[in-house]
Amino acid sequence: MIDPTRIVSLPDVHASRLGNTREIRVYLPPGYMREPEARYPVLYMHVGQLALAPRSPTASAWEMHRALDDLIGSGKIREILLVAVEHKPVAGGNEFLHELSAYPVRCLGEDYEHFLVRELKPLIDRIFRTLPEPEHTALMGSSAAGLATYNIGLRNPDAFG
Repeated sequence: MIDPTRIVSLPDVHASRLGNTREIRVYLPPGYMREPEARYPVLYMHVGQLALAPRSPTASAWEMHRALDDLIGSGKIREILLVAVEHKPVAGGNEFLHELSAYPVRCLGEDYEHFLVRELKPLIDRIFRTLPEPEHTALMGSSAAGLATYNIGLRNPDAFG
């Protein structure tokens, strides 16, 4: 079981253009507390409420903290931070869709992109010991969040590698 102090919760992070707040959970790699001078690459993962440990006994989750601990422990990847960005289901997948999407919905992708690039990333870089350059910063998502990953990454090469 992961040390609960290695998953930090940032409750009520405000997304100005979306007009809402969301919880951000940050996975800290095993050496984060032991090596106070070390800086880390960052992986931003959409649909963050499913990324780490289940929130209740009946919930499911991807348990990325376990996968990362295994990959780091076996030397397959270097230590990284994982930023799990909570998805707001009220908007459905709309915040993952940009205007060029072929869906007949209100696309909020540019507002979500603004949140990630202009509000959340600077906050994470200020609070945690990150390597903030694009070559050390990645996005991850599946389904509509995978589409958002592609669009946001392509449109922001100065933020994401």
